[in-house]
Amino acid sequence: MQAMVQRMRKWMGGWTLGVASLVLLSGCAGPESGPSAQAPRDGAALYVKSGCVQCHGAQAEGLESTKAPRLAGREDWFIRRQIAAFQRRERGRDDSKETGFLPPEARTQFMHPVADKLGRREIEALSAHLAALRPAPLPPSKLGDPSKGRALFAGCVECHGFSAEGNVRVGAPRLSGQHDWYLFAQLRDFRMGWRGAESTNVHVKLMRSRMDLGDGALRDLAAYLATQAPLAPAPR
Repeated sequence: MQAMVQRMRKWMGGWTLGVASLVLLSGCAGPESGPSAQAPRDGAALYVKSGCVQCHGAQAEGLESTKAPRLAGREDWFIRRQIAAFQRRERGRDDSKETGFLPPEARTQFMHPVADKLGRREIEALSAHLAALRPAPLPPSKLGDPSKGRALFAGCVECHGFSAEGNVRVGAPRLSGQHDWYLFAQLRDFRMGWRGAESTNVHVKLMRSRMDLGDGALRDLAAYLATQAPLAPAPR
């Protein structure tokens, strides 16, 4: 009987190892596994095919004319999270209006049909492609006073890092390397309740609670963030 048990254990061990190998080879290692080497190449083609290039630019550099942010060099986990938010309508669903401002619905209405067509593997490929891009340096900001914005950013360091490099552990994205006009728009949207109002994410709620700033202060903060080089995010 003891010999039979040993043979069974040996057989089960080999079977478990075989299943694990098949799982890894099939690319189903789980959500925390990294993208395959082919993913960025597939994502590059998908970026064009899905129409992202029309709003975000040929190199995902972001276009002020379409109010579309820079996606080049963005963290893969953050891209995946935002696409999921568009699919759930946590982003882009509000149609609030304020004189002189372009409401979020007008800026994000094209994201819903694009996001809805993306499956898990396509999202992984697209996020891998965007994360692999190396964006060009930003021009000097003329939006506000970076020195004043630096003082305001002191309250953001805890989550977003000393150089605005982001922190995946608390779900805080990198803010460096992004256009000042887009940062200002998003900060204002959080304050107005146009972004994050429907989110259940505790960090999004925290972001909204700290946006009790006027437009001038938000411009200064965005101007300071635009001076920060797009450093690599903290390790996972």
